[in-house]
Amino acid sequence: MSDNETERYKLVYEEALGSIERQEATLNEMRARVGTLLATTVIATAFFGSLAAHKLPLGNWQWAAVSLFVVTSLLQVVLIIPLPGWQFRRDPSVLISDYIEADPPRSLEDMYRNLALYIDEAISGNDGRLSWMWWVLTASAVILVAEVAVWLVAIAKP
Repeated sequence: MSDNETERYKLVYEEALGSIERQEATLNEMRARVGTLLATTVIATAFFGSLAAHKLPLGNWQWAAVSLFVVTSLLQVVLIIPLPGWQFRRDPSVLISDYIEADPPRSLEDMYRNLALYIDEAISGNDGRLSWMWWVLTASAVILVAEVAVWLVAIAKP
């Protein structure tokens, strides 16, 4: 293959590499947001719960708020736990054995091409996971808003 073709495969590989690096950064950013949301959830519940606690035994509104707290907290914990299956890298030992030490060794063009295709598959697999995580994060934030609203009703009710 020509140097020109090698450069084209390298360009595709570098573009794919940048895409998967942005995807990993998105996951890390999401987890940071979830951490902030979890802290907000705990603080809101502690604040409003302490205001509503003077009305013992707890009424329906208080139990509803506590239930929403449990649901949103569980959703947030699911998002923060590092679940297996993410694909952000290729095992160097596999690359060495499959490309460099293979008999005969594979060309640089083959390496760039196959790595770009591998990264594309990884991006597709990760996209599905990121998509449902964004939905769960959104649901968790909505539930937190509902929880605060329920706490406010619980506090205002005589």
